[in-house]
Amino acid sequence: MKKITIIIALISIVFTSCTDELLELNPISENTTDNFYQSEADFNSAMNAAYNGLQGLNEIDYRMTEVRSDNAWAKRPDAGFDIDNLQLASTNVYIAEYWEIAYNAIFRSNILLDQIGASDLTEGKKTQFIGEAKFIRALVYFDLVRFFGDVPLVTRVVKLTESFDVTRAPKADVYAQIIADLTAATSLPSSNASSADKGRVTASAAYGLLGKVYLTIGEFGMASDALDVVIDNPDYDLLPAFEEVFSLANENGLENVFSIQYSNGTGNGNSFNYLYGPKVEGADILVGVGQAAIRPTAELMRKFEEGDTRKEKTYSPYTLNPQTGSIVTDAYFRKFLSTDLLQDGGQNWPVLRYADILLMKAEVLNEQDDLVNALAQLNLVRSRAFNGDDDKLYEIANISNKEAMKEVLLNERRLEFAGENQRWFDLVRFGKAEEFLQEEIRTENWETGDDLQTHKGEMKPHQNLFPIPVQEIEKSGLSQNPGY
Repeated sequence: MKKITIIIALISIVFTSCTDELLELNPISENTTDNFYQSEADFNSAMNAAYNGLQGLNEIDYRMTEVRSDNAWAKRPDAGFDIDNLQLASTNVYIAEYWEIAYNAIFRSNILLDQIGASDLTEGKKTQFIGEAKFIRALVYFDLVRFFGDVPLVTRVVKLTESFDVTRAPKADVYAQIIADLTAATSLPSSNASSADKGRVTASAAYGLLGKVYLTIGEFGMASDALDVVIDNPDYDLLPAFEEVFSLANENGLENVFSIQYSNGTGNGNSFNYLYGPKVEGADILVGVGQAAIRPTAELMRKFEEGDTRKEKTYSPYTLNPQTGSIVTDAYFRKFLSTDLLQDGGQNWPVLRYADILLMKAEVLNEQDDLVNALAQLNLVRSRAFNGDDDKLYEIANISNKEAMKEVLLNERRLEFAGENQRWFDLVRFGKAEEFLQEEIRTENWETGDDLQTHKGEMKPHQNLFPIPVQEIEKSGLSQNPGY
């Protein structure tokens, strides 16, 4: 299900008066929520709007997950200097934008869920739309609670007067709602057989995300059970080669449990060619030049071993000018580059890959003191990365205890998911953000490996959470996170 133009594409929260009015979705046609939601097509359009809300978040996520971490650094101000340099304040425009888009995405799901009960849809269609909307709401809340801690928990369309009284809910309550929503989504089909349904949420996606949620809150038994559902599903597996994961031909295939959908063409694609692409005409992208606004750190590049097939697909250590043959030390990410239009690439963005399922299972097994089976899951991913070279697999003899295994797992996740908006969450979950973000080696001479640019980050404990945007504090009186 690709990004499409729909009649409710312009969705906004409209304050029509100071009376006790509902916050409503106003379609372009001027229909109201009372008369718009009539047919299956109406609800399908609303569902597409909820999916499209994930795209808006995805255009900001890289700043908060990769640039914030030790994987990437911001070359341009619009890539997030303050976020990168750990000088983040509650006035930061990108944090405010993320918050607004996140709650707009939640609003889109809520309004569908509010309206669908009274509709004439079949029970099967109701179950489908409810499951999909609840998954999207859960996914957005999962990111919000990991970024900000306690956040407002809104599960219905609230009245205008009510909106001023919304407060931050405890993390435990937010996680309970996330788990409830994902559990409801497990009623969906385990996979999508029809090509028309490719990209829609499945029960497998719900179980996979449940596994990550349970892992995050330390419920390892529940995490293991949820992940096993995906592992036991024959419709999902590792693709034979790492580079195939990012091919347009495989984007909704064997390995991608859930992805944010994009299409080739003006207005339908993503902007990652432009953000990640090298600033040289004809280098890796065919049309125009990129910004190289987000660059891989030297620290990340040094973690890849010789023979690791992920290395070449993840980054280039320099930029080659194909016209002159000259080389400059301008490293850039390569995973999401496309030969299509500069700002309208068709590559989907993987939110949950099968490799993630396996590495989470290894993490869970390690927490349960089963190092041998944890190693087996880990080596499935490792083997693919090195084309089946047994000499590159980890051996239990070299991993002495649980803490040693955690270090190996964190590093393997870094190599596997570099640039995929996972690193910040991994650092926080493993309790390593403060340790890893005291100093960041950003650039090196690609020929000699010498350090060229180092940044002192000196992360503080309170920076494991982001600040609540000042606009939200002023509007609703929300409390601020400590330290900001």
